Amino acid sequence: MTDHVLEAPGVKGTKSISASTSSARTARAVGSSGPVEIFNATSAIAFLKAGDVTVTAAVTDYPIPAGESRVVDIGAHTNLAAILASGTGTVYFTEFE
Repeated sequence: MTDHVLEAPGVKGTKSISASTSSARTARAVGSSGPVEIFNATSAIAFLKAGDVTVTAAVTDYPIPAGESRVVDIGAHTNLAAILASGTGTVYFTEFE
């Protein structure tokens, strides 16, 4: 059997953040301004914030429950930051055109 790459129309790519109880961030693809699907693959609530290269997430920011995803429009913000209520894990960001 041959492996195939899955492609979805309008998807620019997926990035991840190694999240913990300290804020961490990742840059979006250059020129991105479309919606972003955020998937919290951790066992804790993730809190997200969009901004520039100095953005820092806090536990008072936008929450996404463990194991869930949300599609949000973050406009032309260039970076996304995440922090977890507890533990460590990965938060994924899929960008759309």
